[in-house]
Amino acid sequence: MNNQDSLYSGSQSDTNEAWGLASNYNYGHFPKEYQRNLIDTLDKRFLVVWMISFVVHFSGAFYFSMHPPKTGFEQSQIDRIQKQFVTMVLERENVPAVTVEPDP
Repeated sequence: MNNQDSLYSGSQSDTNEAWGLASNYNYGHFPKEYQRNLIDTLDKRFLVVWMISFVVHFSGAFYFSMHPPKTGFEQSQIDRIQKQFVTMVLERENVPAVTVEPDP
């Protein structure tokens, strides 16, 4: 018995036979025209759209996180809004109410 036979004797060859595997079967090579690397398998259009979307969304989020909106109002703005509201309410009170009578 040579050295190679002693390595595969016993349980290894029994396992191969049990699973139907032939130890001397040559599977051959995968054809070159079907072999691709990782870059070739990716969808280029999808990656371009994803990258544009990623840049637009995260740059917008970064901009607004660095420039938050003003939270306070000036007193002149508050006075102007209050006057507009008062005139709107008072004009509405002067308009006569329309009454709808039900049909007999």
